[in-house]
Amino acid sequence: MSEAELKQRPLQSQPQDQDQEKSTSSTAAVSGSSRLASFDFVLKAEIPVDTKSLTYTKEADLDLQKLVKALDLHSFIVEVRPDYNSNYLLVFIKLEDEAFFNLVKEQSAIDSVFGIEQVEKITPAERLRIVYYKLTSMKNEGGLGLTVGVDDWKFVTAILPVSIQPAISEQAQNFVSNITKLFNPSQSQSKFIFDNFGSKYALYFKFALTYLSHVIPLATLGLVSSFIRGRYSRLFTFINLFIGVTFYLSVYFTEKKSAKDWKQTNVSKVEVSIVEKRDPKYMVLTKKFLFIPIAVIGGLILVIHQFSCFLIEITLTELYEGPYKPVVALIPTILISVIVPIATAIYTAIAKAYLKFENDATRREYNTSLLIKGFVFSFLASYAALFITSFIYLPLGFKINPYLPQLNLLIHGISEKSFIYIPQIPLKTSDYSVNQHRLNNQYKYFILTNQIIALLLEFVVPQILNAVLNFPPIAKLLGAKESVKIQLKDSPEESKLLTQIRDTFKKPVFDVDAEYKQLVTQFGYMIMFGPVWSVGPVISVIIDIIQINGDYAKLLRFTKTPIPDRSESSYPWPLFIKALLYIGAFTSSAITLMYNGGDIQSSVFSSSVKFEWYQVLPLAGFATLAVQVVVFFGEWIIDEYFSEDEEQYEDVKKLQSKFVESLKSNNKSINNVETVIRTATAFPSTLAVKEETEKEATKKSE
Repeated sequence: MSEAELKQRPLQSQPQDQDQEKSTSSTAAVSGSSRLASFDFVLKAEIPVDTKSLTYTKEADLDLQKLVKALDLHSFIVEVRPDYNSNYLLVFIKLEDEAFFNLVKEQSAIDSVFGIEQVEKITPAERLRIVYYKLTSMKNEGGLGLTVGVDDWKFVTAILPVSIQPAISEQAQNFVSNITKLFNPSQSQSKFIFDNFGSKYALYFKFALTYLSHVIPLATLGLVSSFIRGRYSRLFTFINLFIGVTFYLSVYFTEKKSAKDWKQTNVSKVEVSIVEKRDPKYMVLTKKFLFIPIAVIGGLILVIHQFSCFLIEITLTELYEGPYKPVVALIPTILISVIVPIATAIYTAIAKAYLKFENDATRREYNTSLLIKGFVFSFLASYAALFITSFIYLPLGFKINPYLPQLNLLIHGISEKSFIYIPQIPLKTSDYSVNQHRLNNQYKYFILTNQIIALLLEFVVPQILNAVLNFPPIAKLLGAKESVKIQLKDSPEESKLLTQIRDTFKKPVFDVDAEYKQLVTQFGYMIMFGPVWSVGPVISVIIDIIQINGDYAKLLRFTKTPIPDRSESSYPWPLFIKALLYIGAFTSSAITLMYNGGDIQSSVFSSSVKFEWYQVLPLAGFATLAVQVVVFFGEWIIDEYFSEDEEQYEDVKKLQSKFVESLKSNNKSINNVETVIRTATAFPSTLAVKEETEKEATKKSE
């Protein structure tokens, strides 16, 4: 692509003269400053002030010089503004136009190596993504190598996009005015997300809406099934799996189509390096596989803990016959609530430490590897209790009866021999029967109560926590440096934008993977244990509508504006959906056969399961195989539909059509056609005469 062609491509932050500034749109007017609003990013740098001399400390002055000189060396236009806190500085940066054109040429050349189509228009998100690449890529790749909060750039605490802030403000106002409407984005709203945040975030909302569009019919059919068929309905199990499969294939299709429409195919192959030297691929893959034993050990420890808490819970809620039973019954819940988050945090810390050894080359690879490592642990933390109840407690719980006397003796022995005083715990000694409602109540908790708590933790708690942590006395208590009291003197045309940016820096981060996780976790509950209570999808629809609206509001108003990014898919989340789908095919089929009809019987002498294991396993296995076959062929059909050969064939046909048209337009005669035909027509008679003459000559010679 020539430089002239690049300069013809629309740019979102071209310099404007004075007359153009006066005619800027109302969007720019929202922020108040068309000039400052055209900058790409703003960096928040910790530049402490000496409270006595009212000057920057020596170290802070060196940091500031290092930052400004590095930015200037890489062709960034720099302007500075004060923050609320005198110890911080807002550094506005914008890549100079000529440098940006050269950067686009470089990016276009790199993209073409991987067969990525060139976009016709550089959106605000695309410009910011390209500039961010320049800002953060390694020096040996031509970048500045700025890593926020790390190593030489520890004093740079945060980075925020600037040029899209006016558009975000306007969109937020429109969203508030239409808050009573369900989130059903029009073409313009979808375009807004793509243009200003990039395909990475546009894909999330497509994913969420695709999910909601499948949960709604499932909720309708589930509600009908609950009245007609009751719990553990075979028909609902089939419908649940069918809609689960169609949801996965819809995501698979939608993401391929979106990647094609947005010209994002293969963009995952082009990423900013986070290491100066890349390890060979085989070495990275070997290190990834070496983590498997760590994941297995971590998972086993978590399962052992959960199973121990389960045994304690059964003992205290169903066998204990002493006083204060409602209070004592809270002990296992407290243990689970405290230890599981701690174990998860420890496991995550170990996984992140291991990732340094793994040495993934790009942010995307690093993030994907971390998500995959966390999936098994998250799976066990979310679903282990339901698995234990479904496949251990209800089928085998009655077998504890013969061991109740020994259990009493064991507990009394521990009480008597313990170095500290442990009171006698009175337990049942006979006639124990399992709680036949346990699985139903557990599933209700996870699909209803747990999701409501999750909404509060996501949307309410962070805002309260953010306000508390930013409260000056609390911030000082947590180690904030003493600052000089200042009075801001922003110019009128910059005041609104600067206030918006300063406030945005205080907000929590928008984590798109956390949003994916909530929906995928909910999908896991429904696909694996949905037959327990077919009304569950109705609750999920309500939760999802709140969730999607809330996520959109968070993106616009209540979180830091994320760095725009591009992506061709939401991987690895579709991989997790497929795994849950396969496990769910077995689990939901098995529990439907085991407890079909919902009238689970509790007995002292027999299991609550209605079929023997050798009857359940083959049918559940067949259901799993059937789902795998449908998914396999579904993916194959979609891959064929979007095959590159087909696209290339269409491109060839277009070229051939143009060639045919050009032939028609240049259809001029360059020969004397009649003369050529007359000459060709004369050949037979001429040759015949010559042949006869030769025969006569032969006879004469004899």
